Amino acid sequence: CPSDCSSPSSCNMVFNPSSGNTYGSSAYGIVFDVTIGLTHLYFYGLSLVLRQDAANAKVYIKSGSYTEDNDLLIWTKVFDGSIPKVGNKQDIEFDTRFLAEPLSTVAFYVSFTSGGVFYYDRNEFSNVDASVLFGKTTREQGGNTLPSTIFSNRTFKYGIKYDYGSSWTLAPTFSLAPSQVPSIQPPSKLKVSYYAVDWNSLPTEGFGSFTPYDTDIVPTINYRPGGGEFATSGLSDHVAALFEGRLEFASGGESVKFCLTSDDG
Repeated sequence: CPSDCSSPSSCNMVFNPSSGNTYGSSAYGIVFDVTIGLTHLYFYGLSLVLRQDAANAKVYIKSGSYTEDNDLLIWTKVFDGSIPKVGNKQDIEFDTRFLAEPLSTVAFYVSFTSGGVFYYDRNEFSNVDASVLFGKTTREQGGNTLPSTIFSNRTFKYGIKYDYGSSWTLAPTFSLAPSQVPSIQPPSKLKVSYYAVDWNSLPTEGFGSFTPYDTDIVPTINYRPGGGEFATSGLSDHVAALFEGRLEFASGGESVKFCLTSDDG
């Protein structure tokens, strides 16, 4: 990994553990979104699985979903070069790193000059830092816009490499007087993951074994009971929501009380 990866986190990778390999001779690339957890991440490379000589590849990244803008001129091109070797897990290192903010969405577009040279998958995957969502395979890149879709609900194969951003501190400590404003402000937004469910009780294993059908970024948790769509889920019933964020207290040591109510859960 790069010599400048910060210590002690060093280098990390969110990878697809699936053993399946799928390819299409008309597929020249893949575009997909990655949702970020609670940590600043610097993306610095990819690990690809190739089935024949790729000749040349380009990698673009942008903040926000790929569905929001198909103009590649506003994306950041982080790699443009050859990947001549065929076989499992060919590593490429970006020409420039890309910083992803906590609780944000980042889009990736990987473009090849030949069709059918890369494998992809049909399973989303994640770790504690990032979740790689379903995307779509694309036709040949012919300019500065995203090409048309071949297949939807496809995922990248194999891994995305990153380091922790310098603005993140794993274990911040503070010496604060009561009511003093914290010197580091927590993120003002929360990540929410939505699950289509039909439960009578919460699963004992938690949400780890389930795949969300959608994710979003919301400013706060303040949703009243009643009819209609819940939050930004698009559903009014049979939906579960997992909210993730950080809490930071300017406290002189006094206790903090949390209260959770439910109308029928």
